[in-house]
Amino acid sequence: MKGEEDTASGWFLRAAEGGTLVGAAAYTSLGNIRYSKGEHDAALESYEKAKDIQEREAKGTASLSETYRNIAAVHFAKGNFNLSLRYYDKSLLIEETLPKGETLASLYSSMAAVFTARQDPVKAIYFYKKSAEIGEVLHLGNLSSTYHELGTLHNTNGDLKTATKYFKRAARTEEAKGEYGLTLAAMYSYIGVNYYSQRDPDTALLYYNMAHELYEAKAAFSADLVASFTNKGLAYKSKGDFDAALVEFHAALKTEEMASAPDPLSIASILTDIGSVHDAKADVASACEYYQNAVSIYEERAPMSLCLASLYNGLGADQYSKGRLTDALELYEKALRIYESEAPSSIGLATTYSNMGLACKCLSDFDTSLLYFKKSVRLRGGTESLDLAVLFTNIGLVHSSKGDWNTALLEYKKALKIQEKDPDTPKLSLGATYSNIGLAYRHKGDIDASLRYFSKALKIEEENAPDSLTVASMYNSIGVDYYTKGDLKRAYEYYTKALTIKEVKAPGTIDLAISYSNIGLVHCYNGELDRAYEMLSKAMVIEEKACPNSLSLASVYNDLASVHDNRGEYQEAMGYYQKAVDIYEDRAPESHQLATVYNSMGIDQYTMGAFERSLEYYHKARAIYEVSSPGSLCLATTCCNIGLAYKCKGDVEKAVGPFEVAIAIREEKIPETQELAATYSNLAMVYNALNEWDQALEVSSKALRIYEVKAPNTLGVASLYNSIGLVYYSKGQFVPAMDLYMKSLAIRERQCPNSLDLASSYCNIGKVHIKNKEYSASISVFTKALPIKETKVPDTPDLASLYDDLGYAYRCTNNNHAAAFYFKKAKYIQESKYEARFIWG
Repeated sequence: MKGEEDTASGWFLRAAEGGTLVGAAAYTSLGNIRYSKGEHDAALESYEKAKDIQEREAKGTASLSETYRNIAAVHFAKGNFNLSLRYYDKSLLIEETLPKGETLASLYSSMAAVFTARQDPVKAIYFYKKSAEIGEVLHLGNLSSTYHELGTLHNTNGDLKTATKYFKRAARTEEAKGEYGLTLAAMYSYIGVNYYSQRDPDTALLYYNMAHELYEAKAAFSADLVASFTNKGLAYKSKGDFDAALVEFHAALKTEEMASAPDPLSIASILTDIGSVHDAKADVASACEYYQNAVSIYEERAPMSLCLASLYNGLGADQYSKGRLTDALELYEKALRIYESEAPSSIGLATTYSNMGLACKCLSDFDTSLLYFKKSVRLRGGTESLDLAVLFTNIGLVHSSKGDWNTALLEYKKALKIQEKDPDTPKLSLGATYSNIGLAYRHKGDIDASLRYFSKALKIEEENAPDSLTVASMYNSIGVDYYTKGDLKRAYEYYTKALTIKEVKAPGTIDLAISYSNIGLVHCYNGELDRAYEMLSKAMVIEEKACPNSLSLASVYNDLASVHDNRGEYQEAMGYYQKAVDIYEDRAPESHQLATVYNSMGIDQYTMGAFERSLEYYHKARAIYEVSSPGSLCLATTCCNIGLAYKCKGDVEKAVGPFEVAIAIREEKIPETQELAATYSNLAMVYNALNEWDQALEVSSKALRIYEVKAPNTLGVASLYNSIGLVYYSKGQFVPAMDLYMKSLAIRERQCPNSLDLASSYCNIGKVHIKNKEYSASISVFTKALPIKETKVPDTPDLASLYDDLGYAYRCTNNNHAAAFYFKKAKYIQESKYEARFIWG
């Protein structure tokens, strides 16, 4: 054969030497031989020589047009698309002057092929349509091929409906020719695939079956028949008919295995499809068996295959669902190595990054998790797809886990923007996003916004399944918001709705225990302590049985302790607090919750007068807060409590430091608030006890400025007037002391008559009168304090001190009988209390 070609080439060379049109034809024939042998440069040389002759001797002729097309074809084969189009354009100028026929149709198709290669589908479609117009008039034999190309281009553009229209035209053209062969089968398959892609598996199956009949008749045991079984399997799977899908996939597997040369990679692909059906049937063990068999083939035959990477992702997801996060990450990393090497811009890589982000999130490696999620976002190129919405949601969840609710809210809203615009967004996904946004607003303190979004989520969930546990969860969330707002009636209403569902759908579960606990807290807040104790005890019984040593059980113990605190049963409260501590120290030794319980235990010890024990708990709380939440208001509160305990213990010098820490935090976090003013006031009392009068006056004045703006004429202001008066009294400045004591008295007489605070004001004023030697005036105000203290604090050192002051005042007025009477009463209290302390010790 080669010898014949060489002979022909020699003849054409000799014929071409004359430089005539005969020679041009010879050069063309020679070029055709060289082109068919793949000798593109040599072919181009021959065609160029033919062109030169024809441009001189045969301008505007069909033969020159043909030569232009030949040159264009060579340039196309060499990848020189611009040169190819230049010569096709020259041919087109000639052909459009000639009668329209098959040559012009072919030229249009050739130009369309160049534009397709240049990834310019708009122009490619234009020229294929021009070709089809001629083919439809002349009934050209290659018309079905043109329709097929148009269908493929529209598919590439994502216009599946138009693509399907052209594939159907191609099929009808083949049917009209009576050619029921593999070309028609391929058209039916393309149509089926498009309907499948448009989520119409029933119509897809109709065309798949038509294709299948032809493949079975014309191509038994072929790759096309294997693909046909596979397509049918995918359609059945999409319909949820998993048994039918398995029948088709197993038929595909059998067909491939019976082929003359079975393709191991095709077998691996089918095994993956079978595994996916078992996955959909929740038969995870069978799914993993098929996946693993596929993996073994790919690892041997195609270790860098993207199909293998996808399988690693699937197996990793299975490990993730079982909580085997380290194993999941190992599989994801295998997928990652393949994708980064073979498809660094693929959606598969984006999916892998997302999977790794989820695993790292569950391992509490939040920074690494965010790194992977953000890589996934970048790969998706900002396209607003539902997958991107899921990514934004996951990023929001990581930030919420880190306590960064501002950033979490921004990410949730990005997800919401996509979901609300996309008509394919599942309603339940939208509801979940509303719920996430509601939770973020709650943590930001915007309870009204939280209620709005939880209510939106509730509406969706109620429409889906009105008595579901998800609806109960929404009721609970809304109840929490109303509880936070102080609307206990509405909180109780929603908590009860949640309870009603849970008692039926989730008896004996932690969810039910949460509802009991929430309702118990409402009763506790309302002062209904017996009902609170009943509900919390129900929660405790469930928690102790279902999940002993859980953090939620620790929370219930803490709430039960609070009930005992409200009853004044501090020892019982300490018992429950200790149970909570035992769990927190084991499960969450550095947690905010443990610090809160330590703080509560410190308050109980303080209330019982055990200041040393109280300080032990406060210091434990402080140590945790300084690590977990430095500079927080919780730390400030604990430092205040430490300062008060030292003050009451009489160790006033040690009280200064904690109060100063609390003030520094509150000045930054909550300036100009009553909490800050109260801290100033406490520090002032400490400075007063240390005889540091100027410092006491300085901080007292700061407190007073706040109170006079934020809470004028309140008992807090009265206490401050009293405290500052005490400083002036201690400095011997009795005039400003008396002025402040009188201001305090005026408020207390109006707002707390017959109180110990009022009695204290009377006593302080009386002492100033004594210092001013106004003994009768002192007796008058001391006498006003007397019935209050005798009623409120009988037989106490405080009352004994008042008796002493009255005795002194009467003696100074020479009323020795009255003086002796009160001195005797004071002595009786003092001696009895001393004896009691002595015996107890």
